Amino acid sequence: MRKISLSIYCIAFMLGSNLVFANQQIKLCEIKKQTLQSQIEYAKKDNNQDKIDGLKTALKNLENNCSSEFIYQKNKNEVEKKRLKVREREVDLKEAQAKGDKNKISKQQQKLQQAKIELHKAEEILKASK
Repeated sequence: MRKISLSIYCIAFMLGSNLVFANQQIKLCEIKKQTLQSQIEYAKKDNNQDKIDGLKTALKNLENNCSSEFIYQKNKNEVEKKRLKVREREVDLKEAQAKGDKNKISKQQQKLQQAKIELHKAEEILKASK
């Protein structure tokens, strides 16, 4: 019973931290964007066209790769990877059960449980990034 309670607290903590992580991704993008815009302004004051061009390219790449849609798609892909991992762990567990090796069954159950926790975390991050 105590082990289950501890697991529930751990999962609750991880879910909360995942929501924070999703918000931090978006905030980090904004900080990077502001930094690049400031650097562009400084380069303009210095009349450094090469630097301006490079910074504008970096800003465009950032906007393409750091948009809400991009982050959502990245998180969606991560969920799919985690789902695949859960399926693989389920197959591994069934194989261990077919062999009847109790030690291997226990290990595979733990691995499956961990994969399910990681999937749940990824799903929460995806939900927060909508």
